[in-house]
Amino acid sequence: MKWFAESIYFLEIIFITATSVLLLANNILNVSTKTIHIVALVLLVVYVCIGLLLANRKNKFTMSVNYFKLIGALAYIVLITTLKGIVFDILTHPLVTLGIALPYVVAIALRNFSKGQINKIIFDDRHNANIRGRFDTVDNIKESMRSSIASSISHEFKGLTEIRDEKFRQDTEGNVAGMFKVLLKSGFWGLKHIPLTKVTLTFNLEQEVITMKKNILTTEQASFLKQYNFSLYQERFEVLCKAQKAEKDGHLNFASDDEYKTFIDAVMTGEWSEELFMINLSNPIGCEHFLAAREDGNGGLIWDVVDYSEGDRFTKEQIQTIVPEAYRYSAFMVSEIAAEKDWGPEAQHQRLEQAKKQAKEPEKTIENFSKPRVITDEERHDDYTQSSIRTVAATLRPAQ
Repeated sequence: MKWFAESIYFLEIIFITATSVLLLANNILNVSTKTIHIVALVLLVVYVCIGLLLANRKNKFTMSVNYFKLIGALAYIVLITTLKGIVFDILTHPLVTLGIALPYVVAIALRNFSKGQINKIIFDDRHNANIRGRFDTVDNIKESMRSSIASSISHEFKGLTEIRDEKFRQDTEGNVAGMFKVLLKSGFWGLKHIPLTKVTLTFNLEQEVITMKKNILTTEQASFLKQYNFSLYQERFEVLCKAQKAEKDGHLNFASDDEYKTFIDAVMTGEWSEELFMINLSNPIGCEHFLAAREDGNGGLIWDVVDYSEGDRFTKEQIQTIVPEAYRYSAFMVSEIAAEKDWGPEAQHQRLEQAKKQAKEPEKTIENFSKPRVITDEERHDDYTQSSIRTVAATLRPAQ
């Protein structure tokens, strides 16, 4: 339905544009059809030549759809002005023109409807467009925005879609706007990179920093606050008093002074978010193998092992309900903040810089290398046993 609506819309734009120019020039400005035909033909040849020249000179040059609309309108004017007599009069009659243009309204309605349906299917309602990453360069900002869009795509379409940036703008006040295309990697009849929808992200860099510092509470603390409604300062004071009593009774816990501060800020501002976790199956050995789920089409979930950028975030409740039991060990659970610190864009950048630095350093020669003593079979067996025990214990011991 989307592509049908887009096709009708494209053809109707060409028809309406060409007919409007033709009626304006012929009926109002009294320009002869012969003159209109010659001018349109010349412009058509010029624009086609310009397009071919640009396409040949630039390897990654992409023609705008508006270019093809203009070419189509000029071609239609050239075609219709070659007709004479009753055929030309019929095609340029106001009632006929209005009748042909009516599908334009239907195409607009279908485009809007299909766009809403596609967005509803592709994007996961559970995710917000939280933009995290490095904002020191334009390329890093674009990459952060693409990652944000990718994390918002539902599990069913994560491996089937591709995100490309189309437009980007940044002003001196920190306002950033970017338009991105979401493409289907492959479709019917072997077609590739089929446009599905467009996404626009707008934010302010200074506000983004504030958003990233939003109060994050533990599941226990967030559950406590959800019991109360507090908008007045008196109500907020009462909630803090109840929290103090709950802590003394052992029903509410704070691990550090920072948690006290975050909790108080959450009560005073009324804004907080619950602590989210990621499942890193290689967390005990310091590697990156995060868990992600996608729908199987039958109401179930298929679990994949992915890198940090595609890993899913879970609440503790979701971990206990939807995550397979084999992956619920506390040793695999990593808070979203800790995961971003260890595997996020900034950490990846630091590791890349460190690798480049090490690659540039000359290899150091080992001097005065003494010949090692030969180890007996009994000593080797004891050493392997102790080493294996230490490794297994470090890997399987649950996190406290």
